[in-house]
Amino acid sequence: MLDDQARVNEIIDRFKNDAFEVVRRDGPKALLRACVGRYESIGQYSNVVDILHRAVLLDSSDDSSYNQLAWIKATCSDASVRNGKEAISAASKACELTEWKDWEYIDTLAAAYAEAGDFKRAVEFQEKALRTGNPTEAEQKRIRERIALYKQSQPFRENWDKP
Repeated sequence: MLDDQARVNEIIDRFKNDAFEVVRRDGPKALLRACVGRYESIGQYSNVVDILHRAVLLDSSDDSSYNQLAWIKATCSDASVRNGKEAISAASKACELTEWKDWEYIDTLAAAYAEAGDFKRAVEFQEKALRTGNPTEAEQKRIRERIALYKQSQPFRENWDKP
């Protein structure tokens, strides 16, 4: 069912018209998240982007979908999916929605700036991510690795094909 976009759209429309508020609010999000996971697992990244665009249209306060959209637009191994300007816009919105308190979203914004070629801002936001919240030691290590990458004027690429 998740591979049939028309069927997914039909189910989302049903959710939006359901009598129960919780189904109207949470049903489409749950279905869209399942679609994102499915499409990522089979390498259909443009479908992931389409689903995430649909998610933010359904709920403009969905910080997680904005962040996911920004991450794939900034770091996808498929160059046809990447777009630094769009990644910056989506990541900035995610950061605003969380009042700049989520280090992961700031990390995404850094990756977006790197994809756009603004490595100075990428380093700046990556260092801010390191100072925000409480990333674990392993997460801090990954943040520092990306800082070093950005200082070398290199964008980060997610290895989506890794099991």
